[in-house]
Amino acid sequence: MSYEIGKLGNYFQDEHEMITVAIQVGDLINKELYQIDYYTADLNQDHPDQGYQRRPQPARVSSIAKDIVKKRINGTFLPMPTSLILSDRGVNYKFNNGKLTVIDGKFKLIDGQHRVLAYKKALEEFDETEDLASHYFSCTIIKVEDQDLSDLEKKEIELKHFNNINGKAKPVPVDLGNALLFNLYKSGALKNDEFDFKKIMAIDAATALNDSSGPWMFKLQMPNEKKYTKKEIQDDPQRKHLRLVKSTSLVTSLKPIIKYLHDNVFRTNTDDKLKQQTLFTVLDNYWTVINQRCPESIRYGKESVIQKSSGIFSFHMLLENLMKDIKRDNGHITNIEEYEKRLDPEASFLNDNYWKSTKDEKGEATRYGSMGTFKIHANNMYQELLDLRKDDDKDEIF
Repeated sequence: MSYEIGKLGNYFQDEHEMITVAIQVGDLINKELYQIDYYTADLNQDHPDQGYQRRPQPARVSSIAKDIVKKRINGTFLPMPTSLILSDRGVNYKFNNGKLTVIDGKFKLIDGQHRVLAYKKALEEFDETEDLASHYFSCTIIKVEDQDLSDLEKKEIELKHFNNINGKAKPVPVDLGNALLFNLYKSGALKNDEFDFKKIMAIDAATALNDSSGPWMFKLQMPNEKKYTKKEIQDDPQRKHLRLVKSTSLVTSLKPIIKYLHDNVFRTNTDDKLKQQTLFTVLDNYWTVINQRCPESIRYGKESVIQKSSGIFSFHMLLENLMKDIKRDNGHITNIEEYEKRLDPEASFLNDNYWKSTKDEKGEATRYGSMGTFKIHANNMYQELLDLRKDDDKDEIF
């Protein structure tokens, strides 16, 4: 069944055509003219059901809905003039004489889900809101359907628009933005000048650690994942110690390490895959040794700060210094023996009690809670390791 909706016109930016149309809220919602493609961490980028939107925040939807209703009742309603951004992927439609006729299919909602869902909630759950259905939403439809592209390529155009809108025009959750960037890179949809490979390396490392590294297995809260609920933890108590920190913290902490590798280890012709594998191997070996020194802190991560910002940033700042020492001594930064040798188990910070963070017990590491203090912490840790090595050298002499 087809629907004739809206008032519209079309325009071009270079060769890119778009349509602007005013669609009544009732038509948009009741006739189900749109759909929202959500990002699913378990699906590959090329899976036909993979999307790019973060799940809506119920509290935000409710807040907007209540605000709409309240201001409609007291006469202070302010319209929403900003456009919804839609894609015509998979939609069979035509437009002429100022009307848009949808024959079948649903427009893909790229931007504006909270506004739409708030109106929907207001119509469904609040009294005296029937007239809201006659409100118009300004919509911009990005035309991709008539381009000679695969469905995946059309979706990737939407994803680029989504990233551009949310990354430039307004804040977007950084972890989801990182995941989308990484997926675009993996699918080959990005040109070399459209991404920072150092950032790609950090995202790849975080993903690989969470998937494949013993000390980090499932410890990160990946994009579109939530912390486990009390019920989920009751069902499986070990979940209490998983999804401890958002992946963005780890990604950010890796920036100086990756810069050091690019400036001092990698050559200009080093293969990208080798760069990524090198970074993962260094981190996996490094944290494996930390796990050997502080096994309880890793195993019971919820009761520790070792795999939260305090530990992540401090240990990765320390790692940069250790890699410099290894390189100076003509060692190999990918060898686990180098870290076993340098991370002296006698060091005070390589002790489970040091990282403890419970209601009743706070270890020394909990004193460091900001970027400025993380640097101080890392320097103190490094100096202690140097002092221990000097003592060992003295013992060997005597």
